[in-house]
Amino acid sequence: MLAKRRLDKISDQNRWLRELCGFEEQALAMVRPVDLATMEPEIIECRKGDANVMFNYWRAVLSSEPQGKSYSWYGRSASFLVRDRVSGGFLGVFAISDPPNTLKPMLRHFKWDENEEARLARQHQALMLRRCLPIYEFGQMTGGKLLALAATSQEVLRLFELRYSFQFVYFLIRTLHGKSSQYNRLQQRGIELIEVDAENKGFYGMELRKKALAYMREGTPYGKTAMHKLGDQVDYWKDRWLNARVQSTGNPSLITPDPERYRLSNQLDSKRMTPAAIEAAELEKKNGDDGAVE
Repeated sequence: MLAKRRLDKISDQNRWLRELCGFEEQALAMVRPVDLATMEPEIIECRKGDANVMFNYWRAVLSSEPQGKSYSWYGRSASFLVRDRVSGGFLGVFAISDPPNTLKPMLRHFKWDENEEARLARQHQALMLRRCLPIYEFGQMTGGKLLALAATSQEVLRLFELRYSFQFVYFLIRTLHGKSSQYNRLQQRGIELIEVDAENKGFYGMELRKKALAYMREGTPYGKTAMHKLGDQVDYWKDRWLNARVQSTGNPSLITPDPERYRLSNQLDSKRMTPAAIEAAELEKKNGDDGAVE
């Protein structure tokens, strides 16, 4: 019976990938040259319809791991496309959701492994980054850092709070890549490395409100917002990383992505889940230690 369920999941995932290929030309039309020096990134929520299909297409294409039909097993969630308002060029995707309530690094960080009552009282006030995937050319220009900064901007968190009529105080990131270059050195914007475990998975955290960590641990009052507006995040990224990358590499600020590089129909074999991948995902879910992002 277990083997049949796994085969059914694989069949369902493969059918979903083939359906996404039907939107391939629409997705590839989003791939345009972008001048990073003059771009104006905008964030588009992918709640339903074509926007949601485009989010799924791009996470399937850009992820280093095979993707299932759902990017989150846990409660409240939202997904986003990022594009340049000036050129209309696509830059990447990210998504946020509730964290799994048994995520081990989170329990250790908040000291909830020693205090179940605190976990039950405050676990609903944490959010987690579930996907953070720039297109390759943008990633080579430190675009992953900008997507992470965008995901923690005031506009995104305000949208999430309005949707669920709730206030969140702490942001979590779980990555497959240990001390990930994508999230490293973002301390000045509040994102800090908490730990790297024995499996080389990294865990980062950010206070969305001042004194949020003490609140999550002990219930003491938290303060005002510690988030930055999207425009400020973009300006900070350009000053801190883009300008230095352009100078050090001699590359122009104009990126010219190749649409053919993102043709899902040419990548299906590498994107399909295998029985071993299904088994690993089920084990992660059972252990409550899922949530790593690319």
